Amino acid sequence: MYGNAKSYLITAKSAMSLTALLASFFKTGEVAYRLAITGGGVWIGSERVKDPEAQVKAKQTVRVFISPTQEVV
Repeated sequence: MYGNAKSYLITAKSAMSLTALLASFFKTGEVAYRLAITGGGVWIGSERVKDPEAQVKAKQTVRVFISPTQEVV
């Protein structure tokens, strides 16, 4: 993990899409989590998840890395 990245552990209370889970956790209007998904900063267990519509099971924990330099080329 890079020094400027923040790491979050988010556990789903019920089954839902990855986007719905992250939208419910992060502040309204914050879109950094969308870049985290497409930029490869979301993991379920040891698997990187880049599909925003991936299904997260109830009680499953997702690790999200958000960096101000994500998706910067």
